[in-house]
Amino acid sequence: MEGHDKAAEAYHAILARRNNIFELISQAAVEELRRGSSGKQSRLSNGEIMPFSKEIVHSKGNRPVHLKGQMLYLSEWNRIIYLASPVMPDLDALTDSGLFINDLSMHDFSRDLMMAGTQKSVELKLLLDQERIKSQKLQESMKKLDEEMKRTDELLYQMIPQSVADRLRLGASPLETCQSFDIVTILFSDVVQFTEISSRITPMEVVCLLNSMYSVYDQLTEIHKVYKVETVGDAYMIVGGVPEPCSDHAERVCSMGLGMLQGIRGVAEPFSGEPIQIRVGVHSGPVVAGIVGLKMPRYCLFGDTVNTASRMESNSMPMRIHVSEKTKSLLGSKFRLKERGETKIKGKGLMKTFWLEGKDEEVPMKRVMSAGQVRNNRRGYIPISSEDLLKCDRRASAPKIFKMKD
Repeated sequence: MEGHDKAAEAYHAILARRNNIFELISQAAVEELRRGSSGKQSRLSNGEIMPFSKEIVHSKGNRPVHLKGQMLYLSEWNRIIYLASPVMPDLDALTDSGLFINDLSMHDFSRDLMMAGTQKSVELKLLLDQERIKSQKLQESMKKLDEEMKRTDELLYQMIPQSVADRLRLGASPLETCQSFDIVTILFSDVVQFTEISSRITPMEVVCLLNSMYSVYDQLTEIHKVYKVETVGDAYMIVGGVPEPCSDHAERVCSMGLGMLQGIRGVAEPFSGEPIQIRVGVHSGPVVAGIVGLKMPRYCLFGDTVNTASRMESNSMPMRIHVSEKTKSLLGSKFRLKERGETKIKGKGLMKTFWLEGKDEEVPMKRVMSAGQVRNNRRGYIPISSEDLLKCDRRASAPKIFKMKD
């Protein structure tokens, strides 16, 4: 009787609110209703039915039917009809509830809203996928850019010392990079009878020959930690103690000179097949180093020390290292020198000079060159035949060439 009174009370309450929108939710999930089971109603500890919860509505695998609509009163039959449509946020929720798009009302916007929401979701997903692809491409481009910048830096640091290049990047002018050094050691070398050799071979063979020589020298500069200043024709110039000052610059440069004499024995003159011979001169003193000019910047040395070192080379003998007295005073006891005597130097008069004959505990050239080749391969150099580059190896003794990897 009590239940009948509650039903009648609810019936009259609905009639009083017929113009309101009603939302109903089933107490059982769709699968339970489909199997014909009444389902167990969720109740609180006091026995009352658990109120409506959106968490229950939107939980997959346990989705009840959620309806939204209007109550209509039929006076002829004294009955109430509930006209409603399922409330579904998307097609996935519709599928989880066991319903289809045809189950939605044709006389309102339920289907349109459902399709519009789904279409919008698909469009957003497509946009996200496109942005993800763009982001991946951007990351790849940034990675390639970093690699190119690294290669550019390596090329720049081969032309200009890193400390000087960094100052130029920070906005320093070329003159601001100039710096005085109290004592450094400079080495010059050139090829004996280079003009005569060049007259007997083609220009391409000359380039091939010089490239072979300078490849050996460049390896030695890395081993002995000296700086290659420039090459002019067959002349090769290095310096120790610049741009980073060091106390053993004379020993480094002289060790480099001894290595040059050993390494050049493996380079043959293309026409006669005879080994190339070089002259070497070394001098120590103060210089000013820096970059001058705006185009094709080069790190150059200025001062009387440069001229004197060049004179030491021009007054040297084939396959000998001509050393000034100043450089001799900076060398340790492990270097073997022989006094040459008073030598007339152009622009300087008579100077006491020495021959550098060797060094105790020398590293065999075979080991040195092997280490240099490892360094070159790591920097991207690979040996190639002369035919690949200049078609200039007429003899089996043609010099070895290096080129950059693709």
